[in-house]
Amino acid sequence: MSQSVDKLKELLFKPESEAIAALSTRIDAVFDRAGTKERFQSSVATVLDGALREAEVARHEEVSTAIAPLIVKTVKTEIRNSTDDLVEALYPATGRMVKAYVASAIKDLTDQINRRLETNPVMLGLNSVLSGRSAGELVIAQSQRLSVDDIFLIRRATGELVARFPEGTPGSNHDHVLGGVLTAINEFTTEAFKAEGSALRQIDLGESRVYLRVSPAYLLAARCTGSAHVAAEQILDDEFLALMDRHHAALDTDGNADATPELRNLSTRLETRLGELQPGGEALARGIKPLPILAALIGLPLLAWFAWGFYIDYRAGRVQGIAERVLASYTQMQGYPTELKVTRNGRVLLVSGLAPAEGVKSHVMGELRAMLPEVEVVDQLSAVPAGGPDVRPVIDALRRDQVAFEAGFKAEAAKRDTARAARALERTERLIARLLVETPEAASDLARLAKEARTLTTSLGGALKEPERAAIANRTRALAGELNALSLAGLADSGTAGVTEAAADTDATDGLAELAGRAANAAQAAVNLAAVRKRLAGETARIAEETARLRAQIAAIPAPTPAKPFTPREELDRFARSHAIFFTEQTAFRDEPATARLLDQLAQLMKRDSSLLRLVGFTDDAGTPAKNIALSQARADAVAAALIARGVPATRLVALRRASQEANISPIVGAGSANRRVELEVGFIGEGGE
Repeated sequence: MSQSVDKLKELLFKPESEAIAALSTRIDAVFDRAGTKERFQSSVATVLDGALREAEVARHEEVSTAIAPLIVKTVKTEIRNSTDDLVEALYPATGRMVKAYVASAIKDLTDQINRRLETNPVMLGLNSVLSGRSAGELVIAQSQRLSVDDIFLIRRATGELVARFPEGTPGSNHDHVLGGVLTAINEFTTEAFKAEGSALRQIDLGESRVYLRVSPAYLLAARCTGSAHVAAEQILDDEFLALMDRHHAALDTDGNADATPELRNLSTRLETRLGELQPGGEALARGIKPLPILAALIGLPLLAWFAWGFYIDYRAGRVQGIAERVLASYTQMQGYPTELKVTRNGRVLLVSGLAPAEGVKSHVMGELRAMLPEVEVVDQLSAVPAGGPDVRPVIDALRRDQVAFEAGFKAEAAKRDTARAARALERTERLIARLLVETPEAASDLARLAKEARTLTTSLGGALKEPERAAIANRTRALAGELNALSLAGLADSGTAGVTEAAADTDATDGLAELAGRAANAAQAAVNLAAVRKRLAGETARIAEETARLRAQIAAIPAPTPAKPFTPREELDRFARSHAIFFTEQTAFRDEPATARLLDQLAQLMKRDSSLLRLVGFTDDAGTPAKNIALSQARADAVAAALIARGVPATRLVALRRASQEANISPIVGAGSANRRVELEVGFIGEGGE
């Protein structure tokens, strides 16, 4: 009984028991995690660590902003409470850092001194002599000189860069970013040390230092290089405050006043006042200035040299002008070449050229010496002699020599022209001889032309006078024209008209050698034409033989056997295999006129034969299977009715349908689908009882 009750309790309270067990497990887990104070602290620390890590990744800015004040305050408190411990802990590291920094600074200073000594040793030596200080001391003083490189005026509320000197690159965003960074640094420092009332006044950048001064509305930053004097801070304060006063006054007058000129003036004043604070600056200011002395030492000789050169040029120009005026006053000297040359120092005048007579030359030189008493006048003029021997016989002899030379030159040219013409006519004769062999149909004309060429060649053997040369030139011109006409006429009888026309086309002023060359060229053209004709004749004969052979082969080919005509059944079968009846919707033909013509042809073929014809209907897959079966049969019946109307016996037609999925011939579904058709199948022999 008890077992039954336990079983019943287990069945009735099983869900509650399972829930209680699960709850007990969860309570045990919570107790293990936070049951005691130590466990709870450990669990909370783990959760906070994880939450901080996730927040640092996902929300870095918010976490930094929220925790930064607490961390800064904690660090400041710890520094105040543990000063001795910090000094004791940092002393060794600070000593090493200071030692390394001092060594690095001394090395940089040494390198800078060496560079300055190597760059301008002459000026340093001169400055050292004039000031009484060593070159190394001057270099150290110059290297430690505080100079202002950049000045920035920034609007404190927004970090906007109001002005900069010197001006930055146009279109660059670097200056605006720098203004925002400086504003953020200043505001962060002011907020961090607000309790002490401290403010950030300078930023050490190693090679340079940025001095910061603030007003309620503006932040002024000056980047300087070099070593600052103790009084430099006071000078910066005074000048910055004066700038603020001037800038505010300018804004009261003009709301859009540009602060760049004020920054330029500020830079100049700072350079001047800071330079006065450098060691030895007063001594140099009161002592001798090396640059003015050096400029005087170099400039005075240069000025004297330029003045002397100007004086020499003026003196030479004066002497040249006086001499030209003296020569221009003598009309007898006009037309005679005369050259005046004045030396560089203007103390010597060279007069060269020609004078019309010895007396004119003496007067000219005398007046030049009188007008230029301080100048040495050198006489290099030559007087034209008053008389001389008669040169006309010499001129006549020269003319006779010229005539003889021209006659000899013409005779020599005629001889060379005759020799060239003889060679050209000999070549013409040889070419005509070749034509006699290759062109027997023009033998009479060619023999006559060869005889003419031989006669002309013989005529050129002796000395020719002008009439004889003219006659030979005319005959050579006629020979060239006739050979040219003969070659152009295809080596047939040229005729007198052709010769006359060709001769008339030639230039009567042509030389004998040129005319003979034309005859040779015409003969060569005729030879080339004869060779071409001979080659064409051979090709023509070969083509004629080949044509005759091909004709004989064609004649030997037997006549083709006429094709056997198709039987009416074969024609019907060919038609059925290449045609089908297509439909659009239901039993409507796709193309009524074309379908009517096709059915007319099919009916004519059916009447010529007794074969059975199966009409097989098909549809596409658009409708249901039952509807498609009925539609396929209806299309086959429609084609059968159209054939019966055209006189085909109904007993020779079998209308049936087949499933469309078994015989689809097109993927298209719809009115244009080729699956909507009736195919034609010729029945087997004996299928219809024939």
